[in-house]
Amino acid sequence: NWAAIKQQVDVTIAKNWEFLPSFIKDVVKQSGALNADNTLVSNPTGAQLVVLATSFPSGIFNPYANDIVQQCLTATPSETETETETEEPSTSSEEPSASSEEPSESASEEPSESASESASESASESASESQEESESASESASESQEESESASESASESQEESESASESASESQEESESASEEPTSSAPEATAEPSSTPIKQMTSSSAQPWIDLDVPASELRLDPTLTCGQAFRWKATGSSEWTCALWDHVIDLKQTQSSVQYRVLGQLPAARANVEEALRDYFQLHIKFDALCDAWAQTDPDFEQLRKTHVGVRTLRQPVVETLLVFIASSNNNIKRITMLADKLCQHYGQSIATEKGPFHTFPTLQRLNEDPDIEGTLSQLGFGYRAKYYAKTVNMLCSSHEDPEEFLLGLRTAPLDTARTELLKLSGVGPKVADCVCLMALDKSDAVPVDTHIWQVAQRRYVGRVLDPKEGPEMLKLLSQDHRDKAVALARQLKASKAPTTKTYEAAQQLFIHLFGDFAGWAQGLLFSGDLGQEPKKKPKPTPSKRKSTQSLPPANERKMRLRSNVKE
Repeated sequence: NWAAIKQQVDVTIAKNWEFLPSFIKDVVKQSGALNADNTLVSNPTGAQLVVLATSFPSGIFNPYANDIVQQCLTATPSETETETETEEPSTSSEEPSASSEEPSESASEEPSESASESASESASESASESQEESESASESASESQEESESASESASESQEESESASESASESQEESESASEEPTSSAPEATAEPSSTPIKQMTSSSAQPWIDLDVPASELRLDPTLTCGQAFRWKATGSSEWTCALWDHVIDLKQTQSSVQYRVLGQLPAARANVEEALRDYFQLHIKFDALCDAWAQTDPDFEQLRKTHVGVRTLRQPVVETLLVFIASSNNNIKRITMLADKLCQHYGQSIATEKGPFHTFPTLQRLNEDPDIEGTLSQLGFGYRAKYYAKTVNMLCSSHEDPEEFLLGLRTAPLDTARTELLKLSGVGPKVADCVCLMALDKSDAVPVDTHIWQVAQRRYVGRVLDPKEGPEMLKLLSQDHRDKAVALARQLKASKAPTTKTYEAAQQLFIHLFGDFAGWAQGLLFSGDLGQEPKKKPKPTPSKRKSTQSLPPANERKMRLRSNVKE
């Protein structure tokens, strides 16, 4: 099966290489496990396989190859010596593997420390046949470290330039405050304190058997639910399989034709959660999605089609600290980059759990983040840019104001929506949309409606005209009391008069959704966000430009740039 395994590894490397921190790239390259085109070498050593297995957070090998890697990790000295003897002709390829020890030490601040430790241990065993070879490998490692530092700096600069080009002009300008996406070996000072108490990688037990949640596909579909922009840490790790570290466990989910199954891949020693109960609560399976769609369809018949094209898209009930901190990173951002920042936060501050699919990291507690005396500097080096100061202020505010900050946040679940929103808006980096996202997805406020430009446009396009229509309006509002009908009409008129979202129209759009869809307006908004049936208004074709040269002179170049930036911000 080696050809198939190699193909799987090459595909995984191609998909994930650009997201790896520069120092991990250096460790992988120094190990000699990859060719110049970043494909796996033909005859990798056990040490090189371990480097790959522990460098990719979502796992790189299929289950068959993972068994081999686990044997490498747990091999006895006699087994290792036997393997070394059979691989003696390829000594030259083992030598770079030993040289990966130094770069791993220079990057020990990161949670991938366990990866470099595993690699260096296996490499040391492979080189233990003679002391002379070990000394030679050490000299080679020292030289490689210097090359690694130079490579890390250039990689960081290239990554920063790439992200700056992909984001809007305003965000690029703000994020240029960060010198690099990753902390390099040349600037360890900002992360020196966290590295003094490294997070230990926990070994996992063997995977448990699959257990059926007994939930029909009409009620829960994993793919759309976990990828629609409410959760950012689930990794696709197989055919219809998703994996994430939650409640101190690494949980594997699998979508079948008739249901959803789960199993536990590993856990921390202190893990106590009842995983099945926690998953049922996480997906809020006590709420019947089909029944909600039936109710919404009485107001908007388009929900009949939405429930067919976007089956089982549920709103999650997520851990409150994770939801708050991840959504602080969501402002002016996209799903791909939010996911990357969430991964960096977990890899640096969380605890690592080894599994057959690779290591997964828990989400850090507020107390753990507060232990870093320079969290802003650390996050700046990790690539959080201007958002780093938001995290520093919010963590400090919560930890200094509350003996148990997580318990305080959980207490907002029983508070009224307005109270919960007001408390969240006191935190740095939390605006109205982020507050409503946290209320909806973590604080049991099912009527919280996060409104951004897209949802504001949905309200304008789908509901304002229909509510105000003399024939369609009464039919849409027939289930409402007269007082609520009058309120909905007034809100629609207010939105019709607005040309762009403002604080007032933001609230008007929220209230219109609440009046139309009731206590679960937030769920309805989530389904609309996942699959809006409304069509964008067709734009009139642009007139064919005249072939005559314009006699109007162009403004100066600097003025043209200013106009472009202004348009981007608008």
